[in-house]
Amino acid sequence: MSQILDQPQLVFNNTQQAYQKIIQIIQQAHETGVSLDKLERKIFAALLSLGHASLKDFIEAAGDGDQGSELSVGDQVVKRSAKKEKCTYW
Repeated sequence: MSQILDQPQLVFNNTQQAYQKIIQIIQQAHETGVSLDKLERKIFAALLSLGHASLKDFIEAAGDGDQGSELSVGDQVVKRSAKKEKCTYW
């Protein structure tokens, strides 16, 4: 069973920007009379960006996982690796 050790504040800056972009696309389409098929393609691309931004916010909130040189998990003491590893998601 995993244990959540530290929960930094989840901030939705990237998600909010991506969502605002979708609203702008729809408003601009309404003002300019863009055809439905073109609007659909723009919204679809923006929704993919929204998903990416949401994952980015989630991962950034997770932090680097540094909990010190030793960590107690239940009745077990876990020691940190000598070398800090970096994992790139995107």
